[in-house]
Amino acid sequence: EFWAFGDNDLMFGNLDKLLPKLLEDFDVLTFHNKWISGPLTIFRNNKEVNRLFTKSKDIEKVFLDKEMLHFTECGSKYPELVKGLDILKSNEGYYLNEDFFYVIKNAERNGEIRFFQNHMIKESILLKDEIIYNNGDLTINGKELIHYHFITEKKYFRFKFKKQSKLSTNYIINHVGFFNKDSSEFYKNVTFEFRYYKNEFYRFFGRILISFYYRILKKKKKLKYKIDVFK
Repeated sequence: EFWAFGDNDLMFGNLDKLLPKLLEDFDVLTFHNKWISGPLTIFRNNKEVNRLFTKSKDIEKVFLDKEMLHFTECGSKYPELVKGLDILKSNEGYYLNEDFFYVIKNAERNGEIRFFQNHMIKESILLKDEIIYNNGDLTINGKELIHYHFITEKKYFRFKFKKQSKLSTNYIINHVGFFNKDSSEFYKNVTFEFRYYKNEFYRFFGRILISFYYRILKKKKKLKYKIDVFK
C-alpha cells in the first residue's frame, strides 16, 4: 500500500504506534518541517502519487545533468527555506525551479494529494541533549521521534557506538555516544568529559597538520580550490 525512500543510518522509533493513523489520512508523509526529507519520506502506492515527479518542468534536466541536483529534497534551496521561503512563490534564479518539494506542495494546494509534514526526527545531538530509547519508543524531552539520523555524530571521534549485545532495551544516546540507562551518572559524566576533550585535541592537532601540509603543497602544485582549514 505504501513505499518509501530513506537512508540506512537511522534508528527508528515506535513506527507501529506512530504511523497507522497518519498512513490512513495522508498520501505523502515527510518528517522534516522545512522540506521533503531524504532520510525518510513515505508515499501511497498508486499511479497518481507515483507519477508526481513528472509534473516538474525541470525533470528532463534532472535526468540528463551529471551533477547532484538535490531534486528529491528541495533543489539546494535549504538556506532560503530555513529562513521561511514560500516554495510556491517565485523561484527564479535557482538552477532547479521546480524541485520535488515544489511539486508536492503544488499538488497539495491543488487538492491532488493529502500531504503530511511535521518535524518528528533528530539529526544532531547537542551538548545537553539526551535521546532515550525504551523498549522501542524513541523520545527526546518527552517528544516521540520517528527516527534518529546519525548524519552528524557518526563523523566525530568522540561518538562511540556500543555493540548491540552490550546494550539493554533501555538506554540513552547523548553527545558522545550510547549508554545503558542504568549506568551511573559519575561514569557517564567522566566518559563524556574524556571523549569531548579528546575530540577537541584531535581536531586542533588535525587542523595544524592540514594547515602545514597545505602550505607545503601549494608551493609545488596549483590547487583547484582555495582551502581555509580554520573556517
